[in-house]
Amino acid sequence: MQGRNEALKILGLPEEANRQQIESRYFHLVKKYKYLAHDEQPSPGEPLFVTINEAYRFLIGFVPMQKIQFRELNWRERINYIREYYIMEISIGLLIALFVFAAAIQIHSFSKVLQTGTNNSGITSTVGNPLPKSPCE
Repeated sequence: MQGRNEALKILGLPEEANRQQIESRYFHLVKKYKYLAHDEQPSPGEPLFVTINEAYRFLIGFVPMQKIQFRELNWRERINYIREYYIMEISIGLLIALFVFAAAIQIHSFSKVLQTGTNNSGITSTVGNPLPKSPCE
């Protein structure tokens, strides 16, 4: 892309076109080219859609995303990257770990209660024991 004037010419817009006019014209052209087959060409003299797309991106200041190399990041950038892209997975993993830990504590405490059985000093059982004699007898 040479410059703004060439991009505006490709979209068929005047030099003083603003962003709203650029977007409006682009979406009009998208609708026009939408139903063309991949091997079908537009009318003679009209630019190809690839050229229109390139001109639109140039005019709105589109910058393609750069691929991030995790190994090249410093430790703060790595932490921010992990927090930004994996926070949901980390949160769910922590919740599952806490749930498993709580369940393990409950199972452990329940097994202790079962092991102690009736030997606990605070619990007395009268099942199978005769009734205590009254002091009057």
